[in-house]
Amino acid sequence: MRFRYLGDRSANENNSLTADGYFLLDGIVQYRFKQFDLGFQAQNLLNAAWKEAQFETTSRLRGEVQDVTEIHYTPGMPFGLRVYGTWKF
Repeated sequence: MRFRYLGDRSANENNSLTADGYFLLDGIVQYRFKQFDLGFQAQNLLNAAWKEAQFETTSRLRGEVQDVTEIHYTPGMPFGLRVYGTWKF
């Protein structure tokens, strides 16, 4: 089992915007032969909705009077399964 936790934090320099924290839990099983590794991963076992990258952005669309400051983000991966193999030579 592997976990990753990142708490709430500032999304800009003056601490006026807060980036959301998250907790992820993964399960990993791996078997090693002499020259070959075989593995299985279950990622985001709790299927948490999380934001991977979060940062402040200021923009203004045509017709808007004032700038709009908000947090833009990259959504995190949902629950997923991964099987992999490695051959060493």
